[in-house]
Amino acid sequence: MNIRTHSLLATAVAAMFVLAGCEETPRETAQDVAETRQEQREEVAETRRDVAQSVQEERRETTAAVAEGRQEIALAQAKADYEIAMERCDALEGAAQDQCESQAEQRYDVARAEAERLAAYERDE
Repeated sequence: MNIRTHSLLATAVAAMFVLAGCEETPRETAQDVAETRQEQREEVAETRRDVAQSVQEERRETTAAVAEGRQEIALAQAKADYEIAMERCDALEGAAQDQCESQAEQRYDVARAEAERLAAYERDE
């Protein structure tokens, strides 16, 4: 016999051993298939719930990170605007300089409060 015939014969013998060990009736097999199908549906449904929950948590975390990032940027911009305004105030003297610095500080305070308010609003959404 050639190699191909030996290979086919070995496969046929292996299949006979597998089938000989099969002691289930068609009804039992159908029941096992139905039970396995139901178990797998439940597994898939549980996985879907887990993934949906994970995605929802990731969205919340992302939203919070974006809010914090925007707040940092707004605070940096407010500080930059304040520093520039204070440099301009240095060109003035007396009451004009005091008024300029006071206005710069007020704008800075308003900008910081607005940045914090917006960040809190975005985190709460």
